[in-house]
Amino acid sequence: LDKLLLAGIAKPAPFFNHLQGENDDKLVFPDHHHFTENDLLEINNKAQNNIIITTEKDYVRLRGKLSNQQLYYLPIRSAFLSKSKNFDTLIINYLETSSRAS
Repeated sequence: LDKLLLAGIAKPAPFFNHLQGENDDKLVFPDHHHFTENDLLEINNKAQNNIIITTEKDYVRLRGKLSNQQLYYLPIRSAFLSKSKNFDTLIINYLETSSRAS
């Protein structure tokens, strides 16, 4: 085992496909999972002393419950491939005219 990949998201396949190597193991939990003591034991038993890579969302839930030397996350970034200025303009115009913004 090189690393343990862990995800509690609705569609974890892209996360695993992006990171999984030949000697890696993975654990899948349901979306919005609240990790129990038994889950933490299972994670530690599977990971042993290897690194654990999880989603940014699950990292927030697991931080402080697993070893900081082992626990890492893959950050999520959003980017528009085209027309990002149009999107920015739409949002700014909405905020300027929205009754909630005043």
